[in-house]
Amino acid sequence: LFRNDVEIQLTDEHYEIVTNPTDLTSYEIKIKNVQIEDEGNYRINIENSLGNIESNFQLTTVDNVSIKSSTQPINTDLKQHDTLVLEYTVSGRPKPDVVFMKDGKEIKPSA
Repeated sequence: LFRNDVEIQLTDEHYEIVTNPTDLTSYEIKIKNVQIEDEGNYRINIENSLGNIESNFQLTTVDNVSIKSSTQPINTDLKQHDTLVLEYTVSGRPKPDVVFMKDGKEIKPSA
């Protein structure tokens, strides 16, 4: 088994290859606790005295969307012409789209 053309050491407990005990022709690979670092192109080589074949697959990880605010949003009163700054850090895979809304309508950046 290879990831990005580098052979995976099956002594690593992160990976497990399982053979079905009743059907010795059925195999599966388990990648435990998948992380972003596991992304990549995987290849398995199958060979016997008559030849060889390979199978390839690509692993892409996804992650839930999360949001963190560096300021605690509260209801506040501002004087006209004051500036309000609300800062957020968002994460997710694939990268999430961020849309700010006011009264149900999208706030578009000024040009």
